[in-house]
Amino acid sequence: MYHAIIFADNKYQPNRLGILRAPGAHRIATLLRSKKIQTEVVDFYLDWTLDEIKQLIDYQLTKPTLFIGFSCSLMFEGTVDFKQVRDYIKSKNPNVSIVVGGFGTTQKGFDGADYYVEGYGEYAIIALIDHLQDPTKELKYDLDNGNKIIYTKDHYPVNKLTTLETVYSESDFIDHSESLSIETARGCVFKCKFCNFQLLGKSKLDYLRDPKEIEDEMLENYKKYGTTKYIVTEDTFNDTDEKVNMLYEISQRLPFQPEYMGYVRADLLAAKPHNIKKLVDSGFTSMHFGIETFNEHAAKIIGKGMPAKKLKETLINLKKEYPQVYTNGTFIIGLPGESESEIKETAQWILDSKTIDFWTFNPLMIPKQHKYFYTSEFSNNYLMYGYQHMTSKEIELSDSEKSDLIFASKVRDYIIMWKNKHFNYFTATNLAHDLNQIANPYKKVDAWTTFAISSVGFDVKEVQKHTYTGENPLDQQSIIELSNKFITMYKQRKLDWLKNN
Repeated sequence: MYHAIIFADNKYQPNRLGILRAPGAHRIATLLRSKKIQTEVVDFYLDWTLDEIKQLIDYQLTKPTLFIGFSCSLMFEGTVDFKQVRDYIKSKNPNVSIVVGGFGTTQKGFDGADYYVEGYGEYAIIALIDHLQDPTKELKYDLDNGNKIIYTKDHYPVNKLTTLETVYSESDFIDHSESLSIETARGCVFKCKFCNFQLLGKSKLDYLRDPKEIEDEMLENYKKYGTTKYIVTEDTFNDTDEKVNMLYEISQRLPFQPEYMGYVRADLLAAKPHNIKKLVDSGFTSMHFGIETFNEHAAKIIGKGMPAKKLKETLINLKKEYPQVYTNGTFIIGLPGESESEIKETAQWILDSKTIDFWTFNPLMIPKQHKYFYTSEFSNNYLMYGYQHMTSKEIELSDSEKSDLIFASKVRDYIIMWKNKHFNYFTATNLAHDLNQIANPYKKVDAWTTFAISSVGFDVKEVQKHTYTGENPLDQQSIIELSNKFITMYKQRKLDWLKNN
């Protein structure tokens, strides 16, 4: 029997406030095990020291190992000495393939891997392991700057995929307090102009999971680990009535009361108010709304045409009728036709209405066109929407004046430095920073983090009573310490497992 190991992480903060696993790695591991490849997932990769990673590799390579993988989609803080890790693997066994999978695989610092699986990888990983076991079997990939890139959207597209189960193993050491991830479907029926996710504009029932499989997965996790909390990972949960009804019916049959957090479109709640109660009764205690703008002209351009008045009324009524539902909202600065004064009006409305528990403003980012990544309508046709490239002089002046801009250092090489009538990338970023700073004392902890914090033993609803820096502030230091303690224990157990199994 062949073996494999996948390093993964889901870290989006400098210090960990709670625990979340990287679901993609565990999904691929589930698939590989079904193909008789004994696969280990090593979570919290960015908290392992280089010496500890080498020790893991030493234990792993006592077994016939087909590949060592790195799941990079949710690694937002960069890599840990990857060159040294890569070179150490090859020094121990040059025949073991190094595979990087996820989204943005060639942009995260995992340089010099043998293969890059870009995008949804279920079909691609099967083709890859078949090829690694028998090199005469065809493997589709492109060569780009010496990198073998399997671009799943072209080479191994996920055209139909109803089975999306994730099965955790004994050696994952899942704790009963943890919030796990669940896929009920994949993709989104909408196609917002700024969005660069794959599987946009799908048909209503594409990539929808079998309800029994979802129910069985949650029942199994409950029986094994006591799991009752889930982050629903798909791009938009309430894009169809079928999914809302499906999860409602499943949740009514479960022997426990689930708690869900996920992406929900607020304008669809306005258009289909009958779904609100079903979502709440299903267990949706927390919802993230990508509202983006209350400017109706900008909203129509990007694909969100709900009148602002109706959208605001929906948010107000939701908070009034279901005050227990925790809401997040995100807004974009730099959309076509929206001015600084209008954005500031939005920021003030949020403060005054008290309808959103946590919110953030972000600058519009337009990724450059790339051969191997899906790019948005804005990326492909930005001139049509009133955007131009900033000149070198404009960028130079912006750099000298705004040296501490958030995002800029991480994404500069991959995005267009745009300008339009009201903003450029730098002024949009600066306004986002200022508005977020003004709002910090008033907004609570974001819902994603509250579910992560609950994974180290806290009640979600209790955590959601806290702010980061305002009234009733979160005791971040104690949560960081508990998170580090969790990971320290996990690392020792994983090392012992690999040593003895």
